[in-house]
Amino acid sequence: MKFRKGDFVDCVGSVTIVTDSRIIFQGQIKRNEDRYHKQDSLKVEVEGELENDPEFIVLSLSCDPAIIRDNAQIQTINPQLFQEGDTVRINVDEIVAIGPSGGCVEDSGEVKI
Repeated sequence: MKFRKGDFVDCVGSVTIVTDSRIIFQGQIKRNEDRYHKQDSLKVEVEGELENDPEFIVLSLSCDPAIIRDNAQIQTINPQLFQEGDTVRINVDEIVAIGPSGGCVEDSGEVKI
């Protein structure tokens, strides 16, 4: 089942998002994302057609992102690309699971509340 952007309208509080790449993002979904994706300074024209128009959600991170390793261990990502407090856009087509966040995940796989 694929998610659509409208599926996230009623999300309140912190959420945990798992992507196709097994990256775990935790944070608060931002409702008004227009200000996060407007870029007036650089415009690039590309000729081609997209199979679908990608949809994104905007997440304000409340924890450092983590990754699920091949051995099923959860570890924070080093070097850090994103960190707690950053705002990121996530392609909705890449989301495989979403649910409430119970706290930040530590490298041991334990949840820190």
